[in-house]
Amino acid sequence: MPSTRIMIILGERPWTMQALHLACAMARRQEVTIVLVKMTPVIHPLLLGTEAGSLAFSWQDAQDLQDFAATAEDYGVAMQVEICQYANFIHAVVDAAEQLEITAVFATIPDGHFPPWSHLQRWWLRLQLTWHNHQLYTLEQTGGKLEWTPAILLSDKGLR
Repeated sequence: MPSTRIMIILGERPWTMQALHLACAMARRQEVTIVLVKMTPVIHPLLLGTEAGSLAFSWQDAQDLQDFAATAEDYGVAMQVEICQYANFIHAVVDAAEQLEITAVFATIPDGHFPPWSHLQRWWLRLQLTWHNHQLYTLEQTGGKLEWTPAILLSDKGLR
């Protein structure tokens, strides 16, 4: 039986770092490998698998991957990096999850100029991954403000 694997589709750096911290916290409890996937778009499907298809991978992407690897190492979590060229983002995420035998996927679809379309894409990605038995985490705000509440309340009555 293969070990559990969590896939993080790299997005904007702050979102990716938040997803990485959450995934690493989840992974520390069990034998889980974090798989960071850098999605690189191609301008034409014929470029898939070619060097020209990797032109969207920048020096900054390489630096970010080093920072992400250092974060995973700080947690003591196994990590691997994959580069995935794609012509269709949603199909590529689902295919990568299948090929890499992923249990859970952290992914985001950036808001576009037409919010209902972005919402529909998120819904479609969640549906596709669910059909393939993968859990999707998007880190979307559910509305409402998050408030910190202590796990332990101390009373000062016994201190006087």
